[in-house]
Amino acid sequence: MLIQPKGIGQELTLQVQEDHTRENQQQYYHHLETALDGYRSIQLKGGWEKIPSPKKIFQLGDSGEAVRKIKKRLMATGERSEKDSTTIFDVDLEKDIIGYQQRNGLKPDGKVGKETWRALNTTVEERIRQLELNMERLLQLPDALGDKYIMVNIPAFTLLAIKKEEIIIKCKIVAGKETDKTALFKGKMKYIVFAPYWNIPKSIMTKEILPAMARNPHYLFDNHMEWYDGKIRQKPGPWNALGKVKFIFPNAYNMYMHDTPSKTLFNEEKRAFSHGCIRVEQPFLLAKFLLEKEKDWDDDKIKSSMESEIELYVNLHENIPVYIVYFTAFIDERGMLNFRKDVYGRDNYLYF
Repeated sequence: MLIQPKGIGQELTLQVQEDHTRENQQQYYHHLETALDGYRSIQLKGGWEKIPSPKKIFQLGDSGEAVRKIKKRLMATGERSEKDSTTIFDVDLEKDIIGYQQRNGLKPDGKVGKETWRALNTTVEERIRQLELNMERLLQLPDALGDKYIMVNIPAFTLLAIKKEEIIIKCKIVAGKETDKTALFKGKMKYIVFAPYWNIPKSIMTKEILPAMARNPHYLFDNHMEWYDGKIRQKPGPWNALGKVKFIFPNAYNMYMHDTPSKTLFNEEKRAFSHGCIRVEQPFLLAKFLLEKEKDWDDDKIKSSMESEIELYVNLHENIPVYIVYFTAFIDERGMLNFRKDVYGRDNYLYF
């Protein structure tokens, strides 16, 4: 796959062109470099005009000077082709805003509220710095990621499962909160655990479980928990905090991926809620992806194992690479330049 700049005056909009060669990291680096050149060109022209803080949400049908400035801001980065600087919030602008929101990880409602306004007002200098940092991060990845691999981008709260350049799975994830950041590293997926026990970490047991037990003597029973080997664990079942399956890639951080009963959190834009492990929106599809070369593991067996309340470990003969990365600027599968919030504050200094 090759990604090429599209259109005069749209140097930041990138288009995918199909071929049969693997896009390596050098090519990807070049695409970000092209975007960086575009932003530096904008900087030489004086950047873009700041949009005044909205006292309300701007949406279809509204009018005012701020609307004109929103249009000019999008035109500055080639994200609006219509050279219209009127003060009317029309259908074309709504469409442009939706596209902008999608490329910035915001709710694509076509309205300019607080978060969209903040993203639009990010300065050209900040975007340049963001691109430079992420190009440096890209250099830390190997040139060849593997024919089959999993990549989790924390700022995008997204998991990609890739096979021979094709995205097999793209789904949302929940990552660690600010006080329990998800670690960044490369690992290998070794095994899957269906109907897992949740062996509660000592820190959670001390800070949360033991105080709850002091308040409620029936806490363990009420939450399907038990003492086991001097520790507390939660029994398999629909109540289990790890859901119906977990995915293990051994590492020094004791971090893994897992299902969750708290599905509503996937509807949030910023999904930093966990104690550090990664909750996966599509655990069945991920299990299927990992087990495709394992004998006798068809859809029905995967589903029945997930619905069981008897813990089952499955070793993987195919150890698939897993990359936990931190890109706040990247090219998506459509060939579009994307930006995301720096959820862990790592863009303030070069910290991968």
